[in-house]
Amino acid sequence: MGEIIYSLAEKFNIAPYLVQILLLIFCFVGFALLAPGGINEVGAVIFGIISIVVIIVSLIGHGKEWFQRPSNWNQ
Repeated sequence: MGEIIYSLAEKFNIAPYLVQILLLIFCFVGFALLAPGGINEVGAVIFGIISIVVIIVSLIGHGKEWFQRPSNWNQ
């Protein structure tokens, strides 16, 4: 998944964490639309907590490069 995030970040020259947030939002919308019976408030809260944990772990694992645009990585 990291390769997808980095390639999209390089293509659009935006910080990788923004791409990750957008992908998580798309996954949430897809899950809400395709889940049998829809998604209720409890499911939305659980998905939100899991998403926040994934973002925090990614930030810890990648360091300050995760906040920078790809054009600033080589400087």
